Amino acid sequence: MVVLRLVNNSSRCSGFTLLEMSLVLLIISSGLFVLGANHAWQPASKLQERLAVQQFIRLYENAVNYSLTHRTRTTIVVHDSEKKVLVADTTGKWHQKIYYPASLTFTSQGSTKIEIYKGKVKTPKTLKFSGKNGVYVLTTQLYWGRLRVK
Repeated sequence: MVVLRLVNNSSRCSGFTLLEMSLVLLIISSGLFVLGANHAWQPASKLQERLAVQQFIRLYENAVNYSLTHRTRTTIVVHDSEKKVLVADTTGKWHQKIYYPASLTFTSQGSTKIEIYKGKVKTPKTLKFSGKNGVYVLTTQLYWGRLRVK
C-alpha cells in the first residue's frame, strides 16, 4: 500500500526577503560611497597647481617639437610677477602663452629664460614651482631637450 504524505507548503520559506536584501545593499553601497568620497577628494588649489605644472610641461614639449621640426630657435620666458609663461620662436610666427595660479611661485637657477635650438637646450636648468601643496622640480637636460620631473 502506498502512503502519500502531504508536504507542508507554508508561505514562509527559508532565505532572504526582498526587504532584507534591500537593506543589505543599502548599507554596503553607502559604505562604499563614504570610502570613495574621502579617498578621491582633493583640495582645489592642489589640483590647480598640479594641472598648471602639467600644462607647463606640455608647453615645453611643444616648444622643443616646434624648434626641431622648423629648425628654429624657440624661447620660453617665465614672468613670475604676472604668473604667466610665454613661448615664441625668433621669427614671431609661432607663440603660446599659459597662466599659472597665484599659489605657485617660480624659481630658477640663473635666468628665467630657456632657449631651445633644433630641439636641444644649450644650458641645463633646474626649474622649481613652489606652491602651498608641494614643490615641483623640473630639470632641462643638456643637448637632449627633454624635461625631467622630480
